[in-house]
Amino acid sequence: MLPLLLCWACVSEDAAPPLPEPPSAIPAAPPPPSAARPPRATAQLVIRQAKEFLQDGGKEATCGPYRLWTDVTDARFLELCQRLAAPLDITYQQRYGLKPQGEPEEGIFLFEEIGDFQAFALKRSRLRVGYSGFSDSSKGFVALYRGEVEVERWAQTLAHELTHLVNRRALGPGLPPWLSEGLADGMGDPAGPEGLGSLKGLRGIEGPAKRLRMAYSAGRVPSLERLVSLRRDQFDGGIVSYDYEMSALFLRYLLQSPELTPRFRELLESLARAERYSPELVRAKLGRSWAELDQGLKSWLSGL
Repeated sequence: MLPLLLCWACVSEDAAPPLPEPPSAIPAAPPPPSAARPPRATAQLVIRQAKEFLQDGGKEATCGPYRLWTDVTDARFLELCQRLAAPLDITYQQRYGLKPQGEPEEGIFLFEEIGDFQAFALKRSRLRVGYSGFSDSSKGFVALYRGEVEVERWAQTLAHELTHLVNRRALGPGLPPWLSEGLADGMGDPAGPEGLGSLKGLRGIEGPAKRLRMAYSAGRVPSLERLVSLRRDQFDGGIVSYDYEMSALFLRYLLQSPELTPRFRELLESLARAERYSPELVRAKLGRSWAELDQGLKSWLSGL
């Protein structure tokens, strides 16, 4: 008897047909480009340097989602820190239409004495003495002092500087100065003891508005085209400058105009998608000539 031969390649007519080859995997589409950067934890070197100037090295706590190192003992300011920082991301998204990337990992250094703050500032940067706070998003921190600063002004400073950190997570580093400062003012100016506040009218920006009105009356306000073209080393230069006032009020104007608000948000979305910034991009996205934008800002300001 012949041995039984097994033939795996022989299939009878009644057998099921072979299974088709599985389709090749379709490669996943690459994620869209984004200029936003992930959260940046506070550099350990900076923490050590700050502790040198905090009384007794300070204590570590939290301010909303942020780490906090401080020698301030007044519970009112620690509570206000929480009230301002906790809703910052969601308010930023509601106000500007951009969701910051990830959760905050940065830190805050809050000094009780102005002298300690200034000593730390000089070690980290070359700020002018008059500044009440500063931030460094590349190293993941904000620094400010309590001192004799009024509560409302302190709240504005904290919200403003924290927004610079959020800008990096929503739009990336290297923003033009008018936009970086304008977005920070848009969160900081209306802030106060009750929280972040709203952008209604000229809330929190009455002083700069008065100064800019006087400059308009004297014919000393430069064009918005110039403002949006300035580099960081050119911004707020010269003996008399209206760059900060114009940045804050131009942004407030854009966010209070039913026609320009969606256009401005489209500009922000383009920058978040890593589109190259240029003054022409600003003009094109806003859909107005520079002369129309200049006149629009002046008329809006005079009507409030």
